[in-house]
Amino acid sequence: MRIPSRAWITAAALSVLAPAHAADAPGFRLGDAARPIAYDWQLAIDPKEPAFTGEVRIEVELRREMPVLWLNATGLTVEAVEVHMGDRRIEASASTPDEDHIGIASRGGSFPPGRATVTLRYRGPIEPISFAARAAIVLPPTRTLP
Repeated sequence: MRIPSRAWITAAALSVLAPAHAADAPGFRLGDAARPIAYDWQLAIDPKEPAFTGEVRIEVELRREMPVLWLNATGLTVEAVEVHMGDRRIEASASTPDEDHIGIASRGGSFPPGRATVTLRYRGPIEPISFAARAAIVLPPTRTLP
């Protein structure tokens, strides 16, 4: 059996957003120029497959103009990205300059300040579970607490 250990780590990591220039992938701390407001996650996992797929819709408040919106997301491959501000769709593209970051760039310059909805469709590897973790999941407890 395989368990998507990175899926849950990735989900938590997507919660942090920041602006930067396209060439400058940030470190783990992404800053405060973008504040996530709400998330809607869908994750499809088939234990027989080597990868999972997902979609996340993030409502975000952009506090200032930014050319690239950075997300922490380890080991994901972005298949599609959409950005909406109100009724307006902003043409955007996603890049992965390293294994830990996704940069979402506006094709028309910069993202203006305001509320935006960012939708990412992605896939990522399912990693095998270790024997020790499998034993802890499968074996019953040796003692029951009152």
